[in-house]
Amino acid sequence: MKRLVVAVLLAVGLVWPGLAAAELREIEAVGFVALDPAMPSRRTPRDAAMRNGVAEAVRRAALEQLPGFRPEDEAALDEALGGDPMQFAGRFRIVEDRGVQPALLGNDPSIETEYVVVVSVYVDVDRVKQRLTEHGLLLLLPAGIAAQQRVTLVLEGLRGHAGYQAVRSLLIDELRVRSASPVMMERGRAVLAVEADRTPSELLAAMLEKAPDHLILTPLGIRGSQVAVRVRFTPPPARLDPGADRWGASEPALIDTTDPNRY
Repeated sequence: MKRLVVAVLLAVGLVWPGLAAAELREIEAVGFVALDPAMPSRRTPRDAAMRNGVAEAVRRAALEQLPGFRPEDEAALDEALGGDPMQFAGRFRIVEDRGVQPALLGNDPSIETEYVVVVSVYVDVDRVKQRLTEHGLLLLLPAGIAAQQRVTLVLEGLRGHAGYQAVRSLLIDELRVRSASPVMMERGRAVLAVEADRTPSELLAAMLEKAPDHLILTPLGIRGSQVAVRVRFTPPPARLDPGADRWGASEPALIDTTDPNRY
């Protein structure tokens, strides 16, 4: 009966040929693309955001196979997965088309808007494992890796891109979590899927301890694997170096001419 069902699905095109017996894992991910008028894309914003969402789902499936993954190994992971995430997707669909929204997910504060979608992707885990093995990532894991925890981190009270990025920087750069992927974004609120070698309570304690002075985190509660915090972000003052004036500009920036009206 199962073979008959698979044959029917193949016949109507709902399953890619060759993936019927594959291990497919459904992963929901947020995909976005920055809308920069100065750099038009060949793809429509919707298609580009969808493709980026598929790439995020594939990356998360890969990270599940790499409990010893370190942030410094990002380049090796990117090389292993290649530039075409669609080769790992059995099927996918857009769950929610959020359209053009104020920029929050990207890393460039000069970008004002982005196109956002939520996609459901059936990732071919077997193919991902094969690619990781071919590039040696599954063969070189250190022994005695601590068990990874999946924590759903809810950020409340966000007022813009800077606060969201400050929290992600705290998680990735300071606490060295394996990943912190957005799964839901709306005005004033974000939800991150965090994978780390800490329990929810340990992750919250570490965040409170390591948060810089300009990032104030207020615990709102822990329920199972979900941690909720309120975020208050104040941009830190500009750093002054010995050769800078009080506005942060370096002194060798003076302009002079031989004209009597020089400035």
